[in-house]
Amino acid sequence: MASVGVRGITGIGQIRFRIFRGRTEIFNTQQGIESTGSEQNYVVTFQAEDINVKAGTHVYTVTAENVAANTRVDVVGPITFSGLAVKTRPLTLQKKRMAKRS
Repeated sequence: MASVGVRGITGIGQIRFRIFRGRTEIFNTQQGIESTGSEQNYVVTFQAEDINVKAGTHVYTVTAENVAANTRVDVVGPITFSGLAVKTRPLTLQKKRMAKRS
């Protein structure tokens, strides 16, 4: 889960947020950010699920990029980014255990 505080400065910016595992993009979303005369301050929150990840150590990165020309959006904080690793049972094992209970 990630949260990023931003402020619209000029125009209506379009911020593309991305999450990477290593160099591989695993998620992206886009948010419109209005500026002066309207809503200016936002905390954008998003979450993603990374599935079928091999065991081991992984580096995750969050990026924010304004993709709208001639607009300006500043990252003003707060910025939070957290994750959780969960081990799941193989689906076939779950089905076998459920069948035994029936």
